[in-house]
Amino acid sequence: MLIIRRDSDQAASKWKLTRVARKAPLFRSMTRAALSWLLDNSIETIYDINDVIVRQGEHDDSVYLVLVGRVRVTQSSGNGGAEVLIAELGPGEIFGELASLESQPRSATVIALERTSCLKVSGNDFLTALNQSSSS
Repeated sequence: MLIIRRDSDQAASKWKLTRVARKAPLFRSMTRAALSWLLDNSIETIYDINDVIVRQGEHDDSVYLVLVGRVRVTQSSGNGGAEVLIAELGPGEIFGELASLESQPRSATVIALERTSCLKVSGNDFLTALNQSSSS
């Protein structure tokens, strides 16, 4: 995994991120100010093919927005059971929001299907931005 820290003064980069973020329903509902703040407080992460981004059972509240690439979401039935395909996600789609909203361990594993770039947002920042939007 490669982490890219963005300079918040790069207007073109932020404009592109805003366009992709607005495709996701949860981000689309945020006010412009809340979304801008959220983007300023996030980091871009790049994953190679077959990199595990999140693992079922982990305690991590980060929310991810797929910028480029595709990921596969699977869930294990437990006790050595088979992996069940839940979804494949691409640009503009998010994952990890349920763990953040419910303060629960990850309910699924997410793996990069190709070189994938995601915006990683801390769960606390995500909830703060949602609350800012709902109170506006």
